[in-house]
Amino acid sequence: MLRLLNVSLLLLTLGGVISLYALKYDARQLEARVQNQERDLEKLANTVTVLVAERAHLARPAALEPLARGLGLAPIAPRQYLRLEPGAAANAGK
Repeated sequence: MLRLLNVSLLLLTLGGVISLYALKYDARQLEARVQNQERDLEKLANTVTVLVAERAHLARPAALEPLARGLGLAPIAPRQYLRLEPGAAANAGK
């Protein structure tokens, strides 16, 4: 009887050790995956920062003017302005 108890406790202990090792292995894999995702997130955040800065640089009027002139666009001429009389704005939409 005592021998059967010792054998069953030994098997139970071995099962616990194997289960604990499997959990530890899974935890390490998850930790590595989280670290990779954090690294990727940091790279993407840096990329977004660079792209926002590039967009701000390219949206400057000094950068857009040569491109607009290359397309044949020019600043609005004084003759293109429309002067509205008081009260005419309400009637302009009709």
